[in-house]
Amino acid sequence: MESRIKQLDYDFEMMLFRAKSALDEHYHENRIIPVHWMQKLKMQARSFEEARLRNDFLFYLMSALENASLDSPFDQMPPDVPLLEMKELLPIGTRLDVEEDAQEKIQGADLFRKSPDKGAFLLKQPVPKSGIFCYLAIVAKPDQ
Repeated sequence: MESRIKQLDYDFEMMLFRAKSALDEHYHENRIIPVHWMQKLKMQARSFEEARLRNDFLFYLMSALENASLDSPFDQMPPDVPLLEMKELLPIGTRLDVEEDAQEKIQGADLFRKSPDKGAFLLKQPVPKSGIFCYLAIVAKPDQ
């Protein structure tokens, strides 16, 4: 778990660098709101779930800054509430929405019961809301 949080922290720093670069490139005057969002997100990672949510918020902020188009919720100052209470502000169809819906749908699937790890690997993979999920396993035959 600790290595997963470290990876999220690394990803956060990379996205933060890109967001700051986009801010410098596209926003010379109205920088206050995006800067407040970045400051809020920097302080929000006390748990794995918060770190994932923080990264999702930063991903959408970074994308908006790179496109020079600040949409909701980034067109207003960040609310003064914990990050976990702001989850509904993320655009619909974010990675968290997709993962939670997929986990609810496939939690008891036959595939999970039959897999050697009881679906632990598959639960960590992104699963789309609609469409198909393809899993390919390549195994070698033991030397005889």
